[in-house]
Amino acid sequence: MPQPKNLFPVVIFMNSIKRISLINSLLIVTIHAAHAGDALEDEINYLRAEALISTASRYQEKITDTPASVVLITSQQIKQRRYQTLLDVLKDLPSVDVQEKRQQLEYNLITFRGHLHSNKFLILQDGVRIDSPTGEALAIGDNFPLYAAKQVEILYGPAAAVYGTEAFSGVINIITQDPEEINGVKVSGKVGSYDTYSGQLQAGKRFNENFALEVGGHFQTADYSELANQYPSNYAKVDALTLGKKLYSPAAQRENFSAEQQSNSVFVKMKLGKSLTLGYQRGYLDAPSTTGERPSRTIYDPASRWITETNRVYGKYDFKFNDDLNANTLFYYSSYEIDPHSKFKNYNVDYVDSYIYAFGDKLYFEEQLQYKFNDTHKLTGGVLYEKFSSIPKTTDLPQPYNVDKSPNEQNLYQIGTNNTIPIGISKLNYNNFAGYFQLQSAWFKQFSTTIGVRYDQGSRYGGTFNPRVGLVYQPSNNTTFKLLYGEAFRAPSPVDTSEIFGIFSGSKNAAGQYTSSFFRAPNLNLKPEKSRTVEFEISHFFNKNVSASLSGYYTRLNNSILSVPDKIAVQFIPNGAIKATESNQNLGSSYIYGFEFSSNYLYKLTDTVNLNFWGNYSYINGRDSRRDSSIKTELLYVAPHKAKLGLTLSYGDDYFATLKLRTISKTTTGSADVTQIGKMIKAPGYTVLDLHLGSKVYQGVSANLDFYNVLNKRYYGAGSSGAAFQLAPETLLSVMFSMQYQY
Repeated sequence: MPQPKNLFPVVIFMNSIKRISLINSLLIVTIHAAHAGDALEDEINYLRAEALISTASRYQEKITDTPASVVLITSQQIKQRRYQTLLDVLKDLPSVDVQEKRQQLEYNLITFRGHLHSNKFLILQDGVRIDSPTGEALAIGDNFPLYAAKQVEILYGPAAAVYGTEAFSGVINIITQDPEEINGVKVSGKVGSYDTYSGQLQAGKRFNENFALEVGGHFQTADYSELANQYPSNYAKVDALTLGKKLYSPAAQRENFSAEQQSNSVFVKMKLGKSLTLGYQRGYLDAPSTTGERPSRTIYDPASRWITETNRVYGKYDFKFNDDLNANTLFYYSSYEIDPHSKFKNYNVDYVDSYIYAFGDKLYFEEQLQYKFNDTHKLTGGVLYEKFSSIPKTTDLPQPYNVDKSPNEQNLYQIGTNNTIPIGISKLNYNNFAGYFQLQSAWFKQFSTTIGVRYDQGSRYGGTFNPRVGLVYQPSNNTTFKLLYGEAFRAPSPVDTSEIFGIFSGSKNAAGQYTSSFFRAPNLNLKPEKSRTVEFEISHFFNKNVSASLSGYYTRLNNSILSVPDKIAVQFIPNGAIKATESNQNLGSSYIYGFEFSSNYLYKLTDTVNLNFWGNYSYINGRDSRRDSSIKTELLYVAPHKAKLGLTLSYGDDYFATLKLRTISKTTTGSADVTQIGKMIKAPGYTVLDLHLGSKVYQGVSANLDFYNVLNKRYYGAGSSGAAFQLAPETLLSVMFSMQYQY
């Protein structure tokens, strides 16, 4: 019997759940039939919640004690689930949507608990921020490798009471190995489909009690041009027309699709004595600026690139006054730069070579104190200062920005004005002061509370006040209940306030002014976005082998920054006449709610054979709205239902096979469905299977064979707005072979 059309997503989801339940039942039967023994020794601490984390409260504590919902990825999981980059981890997390190779400026589009863009959550490494220092949405690809990671801690929910701006929907903290834990050199290389090549090097050693050193680096390159042959209808060559509907390039003379990408990174950590750590980290990503663009709107010029680089140097000093009082000092300098040769050549700029540049940096200093009053109360507090400077993302430039000259010395002119209207390039200087404290009280063995607050005073946006409250109840060693409330803010970034783009037509009006049909206008008066979240979590250990957790949350957002058409065009360029402009405004509000269920089974089938089954299911829903409209729309780039499962079979520490499955329901795109008010056009749901094999080859030598989309399934993600490209093609079967040598 045919199913009603509006119930089809539910039917697909229920069928997926039935398959998942069947797999789960078969696994449990197999486990009991094998008379499983004790759990693996190196994972038992994780299952029993004895592993320590530091992200939620800025000091080490058990997962069960921390006032937050946290996912911990251990070193064993990084190895056996083949998490080579942060992007690999994100794809397996509950309530995280990843649209791969979708967006020009972010490459892979990330939605974290319904919050769109990568600047809605923080990325840290050893507690030091490694994403954009000034709040831009940074491209996340292979530029965040995990070759140095010991574990990854993912905190869900607002964390502004501890971390300030951008800790909006969560925090990801990559904890790296210490030099003495490496005690040697690790090298690896990989080759595979889509002309993929990569290499990694990591070395670490403690030379004496006062000096230890760790260094690492990676490079990676790939070419996804084969997508045009795999999905010929999506990349069919068509006429390229200008804004004025003139023929720029006929279909018969169009260029071939081009999609080369590369990344590299550098990592240094130096430990001096017992208290001082110095470090350096660099990330670099070079991706096509045509990413996500359909053939009718762009030229696939191999020289059209979007190149970003981040750098930071930091120092951490830990001092223990006595058993009750500790001090932690953190300072770092961080920078973010869009390479001046980053170039666009598309419909929006009339197929003129247009270059983009941006630079931002931050100087950061923080002093934190931790004081233990007694066995019941522990107080953490700190003060910090941040000094920023930024050249916001420029308008379209006719030639590359000259980094050896100041903004006022560029001598650049607006495209289409015959070198008569100069381009004004601004430089912003601003700062932020903040103070925070958190009181954690263990009133008795089963019950603890956390109360925290942070106040930020920014020179651009004024003051913000963000509290945090957490209740933790443990009726037994196996069960933990958490009730959490937190507020967060996201300060408007220089891109939000000052981004400009557009070109002039080359024609003049009756007043002798050069005309333009459209420009993005700046708005320096934006206020911070604000969120408030209430959440509960229940976690339970059925025995030392099996654990599960369930969390639910509700979030309200206000003052969301939206790009909207201006009722009256903003004439912000002297001697120019602009017919229409859009600008960012604090007009948005949203509500988001959902829940996440996760489970983990870990068994020793024999003395040498181990089985690990893990899985999560997440549901998310909500609505976006504008203060100037009564229409509420669906959340963008979100699949309401996501099930992500995995099974690892290992033989000792030398051999493993991991099967991973992701079932994603229909995903909203960025385009409105004109047939239904408030609805968005959706990309179809899909199920993808990956297989990872690992084996010891010789002493110190191991090999991996990775199959992505092992069933060679043709499927689509949620693409860019515009009717012709709402379904974005995903890569078909790809095979990667890698070898590692440790000595």
